Amino acid sequence: MSKILALYINEIIKISKKISILIMALIMLAGVVGLGGLMKLQESMQAQFHTDTASADWMLEEMRYQQERLESELDHANRQLDAFEGSEQDIGYLNMIEQIASLEDELALYERAIENEIMLFRGDDFLSRSLYGINNAKSRLRGLESVPQNERDARWLEHYTFYEELQEGYDQVILSRSFEAFIQFETQAAETNPDLADEERQRELDRLLLWQQLDPSGGLDHEINIYQINNLVSEVDHLKRSLEDYIDYTGQMGPPVPLTPDRYEALENQLAVLMYQIEHDLVSFNSGGGSVSDMAIESMISFGSFMVVLMILILAGGAVSQEIATGSIKSLIISPAKRWKIFTAKAMSLITVSLLALLALYTVGMLTHGILFGFSSGNPYIYAVSGRAGSIGFHLFQLAALMVRWIDILIFLTFALMLSVMTRNTAAAVGISMAAFFGNSIVQPFLMFLPRAEWVKFLPFDHIGLV
Repeated sequence: MSKILALYINEIIKISKKISILIMALIMLAGVVGLGGLMKLQESMQAQFHTDTASADWMLEEMRYQQERLESELDHANRQLDAFEGSEQDIGYLNMIEQIASLEDELALYERAIENEIMLFRGDDFLSRSLYGINNAKSRLRGLESVPQNERDARWLEHYTFYEELQEGYDQVILSRSFEAFIQFETQAAETNPDLADEERQRELDRLLLWQQLDPSGGLDHEINIYQINNLVSEVDHLKRSLEDYIDYTGQMGPPVPLTPDRYEALENQLAVLMYQIEHDLVSFNSGGGSVSDMAIESMISFGSFMVVLMILILAGGAVSQEIATGSIKSLIISPAKRWKIFTAKAMSLITVSLLALLALYTVGMLTHGILFGFSSGNPYIYAVSGRAGSIGFHLFQLAALMVRWIDILIFLTFALMLSVMTRNTAAAVGISMAAFFGNSIVQPFLMFLPRAEWVKFLPFDHIGLV
């Protein structure tokens, strides 16, 4: 054992003296720090861009332009109507009347938006929804008013009353500019809507409560991306509906299809993760469209891991073949040490170097991320098993993920070391092992297009790597 230890220490010393390896290690660490700096710069630029575009000036100008356009179209439509020579019962005349009414509604929408400084182009906030709700109610009321008197029954009166109250309620919301009043009115409207079934009514109520929980401003906070909130609310709704009906409405499997047991469990876990994130305030809705902090750590770790793999493949590919080429292997062979001990020492030194490189990557990556984005900025990893969610701390998860990557590195390390012994050619050993490493990432996407037959399971590219 002492002989293996001595050979192991000797191998570590030889590796530490290789200038090319030291240069690659420095490039890796510098690249990690540089990527972190670039991502921080990107975050600053996104914040500046959002600050610049948050100004309402260009939105008001665009709405005034749309107002002028609608006034022009309405004037043209009225002239066409005045010049119409047919009967008032003609389809063409009725269509022109409906077109003029629609233009008048849309023009009224923009006029009221400008008057109340409601930015229709900012996002799907509750004030914009109220304005569009008024227009929809007007359109429905016109349709109901076109029904002949002798066909207006209790069902007709129920719908007419509902849309009248809808129009009045949205008017009050705009006057109050209160999101809480909007939620209360939408809740009341959902409960009295004659077109909603009980299940649809409950889903609508759940959507409203979730929206209010995620964004108390109702879309008026410029720092929050309202589109991301709408997408999350819709995703939660689709998942709940899928689990209730045992039909996949998420769209990930194409048209709605019955759920298999495996797919049901996957959607159940997906919903559990989302609800855990919502309950623990772990969902990011920043205006940049995503967490730059999360993207930064992923980019830094990915680049660093890539450099570690290259460094280890070069070391392992030349561990034996390079010594054979230079003749330095002879001094080891003629020594009292057996060959398996020499090989064991080399393998142990390579494993040690790969582990130390990953630990150095982890340390530099976490420090860089913490300094640039804050040491409390990282989000924990959320997982779910059998519909129950849990979390792993940010720093612990990143370390665990690196250790999983280390298993991948060990696989390619072993492959390169084997080639170094078999071929006794450094170029061949390094080249073939790198081709296998890069080929895996290139071939993997193409395997997705193959039919999921049994023989596909035996292709090696589908099983290389754990991450």
